[in-house]
Amino acid sequence: MTRIVEDLQCDGLVIVQDSYLYKFTSDSVLLANFFKAKKTDEVVELCAGSGVISILGTKKTNAKQFYCFEIQKEMCDIFKESTILNKIENIKIFNENLIKAPEILKKTVDVVVVNPPYYTNKEISNNKHISVATHELETNLEDICKISSKLLKFGGKLYMVHVADRLAEICYNLKKYNLEPKKVVLVKPTKEKPANTVLIEATKGAKVGLKIDELICQNADGSMTTELKKIYGIK
Repeated sequence: MTRIVEDLQCDGLVIVQDSYLYKFTSDSVLLANFFKAKKTDEVVELCAGSGVISILGTKKTNAKQFYCFEIQKEMCDIFKESTILNKIENIKIFNENLIKAPEILKKTVDVVVVNPPYYTNKEISNNKHISVATHELETNLEDICKISSKLLKFGGKLYMVHVADRLAEICYNLKKYNLEPKKVVLVKPTKEKPANTVLIEATKGAKVGLKIDELICQNADGSMTTELKKIYGIK
């Protein structure tokens, strides 16, 4: 295993990555720029991995406190290294199964954010660390929606990134646990290609009413679109 420190290109933030463990993707960065929290809010991150979403969130939202749950100890270890390097004091990391989060916190929060394992198929990596991060081996979509609902105050918000072809299943499970989908962003690689990723905002106990947007990532020449540059803070 080889540790590297990467520049997150956001107010001097860095993150520790490990060559043998799962490395965050652009989906996590999109979610970090999509979710909203006020400076008085408490945020729970589920399936936190190396912590990129909450680390970026400390600068992009100024939320009061982040509680982060990650089942893999090795990922928690590098997450903790990153918080030390960045001198972040308002992130608390729990090396626990997310099912235990309500019992551990013993309170409800304002925001839950999650980049969960996407896949249910058997074609998993030989690297167990990567498989746990990408496939529903230790948790699943229904558990995530159920636990998120338990964690959230009435009117609290869940923000999730997932694969587009599971959108119907996602909305079904959200509504099952009183989380009303309020905004869906269809993320398309180019204008011509179908969406491969979705960003979802749901509110606990809200009335029905869904807004659908789209985000196109690349122009025809392969350059980054203006919309994506705005999300990443690139002028």
